[in-house]
Amino acid sequence: MDPNLSSPNAALLSSTSSTNVTTVQSLNIITENCGYDHGNINDLFRESRSLLLKPLIDAILGTDSKHGFKSMFKSNLAKSTVEAILGGIYYGKVKAGLKPGTDTPKGPRLSCVSPDSAQIHRKLDLGYDPWDRCLGSALGGTPIPAFYADGTVYLFLCPAFFALDKDVSKAQCPTVHNNEFEGDPDLFYRKFQTYTLIYHLLRFYLGENALNSYSDPREKLDWNDCVRLGSQTVLDTVRNPTSLQLYIACESFPYGTEYSTDQYK
Repeated sequence: MDPNLSSPNAALLSSTSSTNVTTVQSLNIITENCGYDHGNINDLFRESRSLLLKPLIDAILGTDSKHGFKSMFKSNLAKSTVEAILGGIYYGKVKAGLKPGTDTPKGPRLSCVSPDSAQIHRKLDLGYDPWDRCLGSALGGTPIPAFYADGTVYLFLCPAFFALDKDVSKAQCPTVHNNEFEGDPDLFYRKFQTYTLIYHLLRFYLGENALNSYSDPREKLDWNDCVRLGSQTVLDTVRNPTSLQLYIACESFPYGTEYSTDQYK
């Protein structure tokens, strides 16, 4: 799987002139339309990014590591891809072929959603109103904190995002009991800004490779299903955003015959 990552493009950052745009220094991360929250969001990105350092080093070691690589990804077949995706976030790498302006590689853009977002982002030709999606109008009435707009550089931060707690510790991870994860499965989606941001950054770097509700196999959200996923096809775990999220966030993993196999060594 090619995550379509390329080297950071400093020229892209220097060409930004809008007064409602800020960048994270030395990284290709741009924040737009967030008013007084620009600085807080850039700080949040830096804090979220700090959570990736240990698992990135762990991924470089692959199955020789003492963290969770072997439990989650089963073999070194996934090693280079996991490194590329986590490194994409950590180093702020850019991707090509994404709207707007598919010819120029770009890093992710974090845009705060307002009632005017459909007009602001009309050139993206999304086919939906970001404000409606945030409020849940397009998803059965349930407000959501954030989403990645497929095929674009944009991660949209909804009003509900700013009601979440900010947490950069690993204290919230599920515990392991009788070789199963136990805990609150909403942890990564509706409780903490850091984990929510990382989840959607993973979707950005996975791009069209990411599992979702329409893919085969479908995206796994249950923690134990995430760990089991790679027992059949190694790269399915890498394509599953929650599997990567677990790997980034946690230090203890279920491990046993139902989760591991020697066939990929």
